[in-house]
Amino acid sequence: MTFSGPPPRVLLLRAGALGDILLLRRAVGSLRAAGVGVTLMAPREPGTVLVGPGAGEVDRLLDWHSPAVTRLLAGDSCGEALGLDGIDAAACFTNDSDVVALLERVIPAVIPCAPLPPRGWHAADWYASAVMPWVRLIDEAPPCEATRAEQDQAAEWRRQLGDGYVAIHPGSGSPGKNWPAEAFAHLVRAVTPNRPWLLILGPAEEGSGERLRRLPGAVVAESLSARVVGCLLSHAAVYVGNDSGMSHLAAAWGAPSVVLFGPSDPQQWAPRGADVVVLRSSTRAMGDLSVETVVDEVKKRRGAATSLSCGLPCG
Repeated sequence: MTFSGPPPRVLLLRAGALGDILLLRRAVGSLRAAGVGVTLMAPREPGTVLVGPGAGEVDRLLDWHSPAVTRLLAGDSCGEALGLDGIDAAACFTNDSDVVALLERVIPAVIPCAPLPPRGWHAADWYASAVMPWVRLIDEAPPCEATRAEQDQAAEWRRQLGDGYVAIHPGSGSPGKNWPAEAFAHLVRAVTPNRPWLLILGPAEEGSGERLRRLPGAVVAESLSARVVGCLLSHAAVYVGNDSGMSHLAAAWGAPSVVLFGPSDPQQWAPRGADVVVLRSSTRAMGDLSVETVVDEVKKRRGAATSLSCGLPCG
């Protein structure tokens, strides 16, 4: 099916993790800039992060694991219960041809797209290319925006931190992607002595997190929604983290970010944002990434952020 203009409403399907979902922002922002309504079909926990008031966010989430979606994908439903009868087009980031075929039964135009980008493509650009038949692509997705409730919840934590705080997330989905905990500890002592700093922890950071939470000044954020954490990160002077969904979250919320890479390729998977610097180990081993290199970059980014917040160089 062809459209004389952009389709009024588009579905994006991506059954991925937090970073995968956030890499859809250029596609979402391009659709939104053309006046297209966007529905996301994704697992609820990571998918919720992209539901918000911003120009690069979606206005509706369909939980990939909900009974209604399960029935649809099993061929037991026509999609009306999900409201798919109001969807004009879909971009499906999946290799499952059966899923694509089922959606083609209820959506007029469906474009399949592999979830992993081919060599030479950044994932954000690869995902955005799927919507090129319908809209003109924007250069960069705008940062996420908090609701009033999210701002209020983040404000309680900001009162503990004060202004100009450093935020650190020491984990990732794979131990091989993690900078050593002792390196993060050295970084904290070097760049934020005698003042509060934000430590973001999840279940994957149990070991390294225990060592870091004992450092002076640590304000530990656990069990917060990803969007509230994003709001907190948007006020940080600098964020430091590994190749992880949390680093994509920091970039999506506009935090000045220093992201540490080793085995994975930043040309394909680096977070996208207005102020992101990637440091990669020359040997691809995270333990070989120099503490001094990271400290110097964090001090530089933090100094730039402080000058901007003051309006004049703060000295």
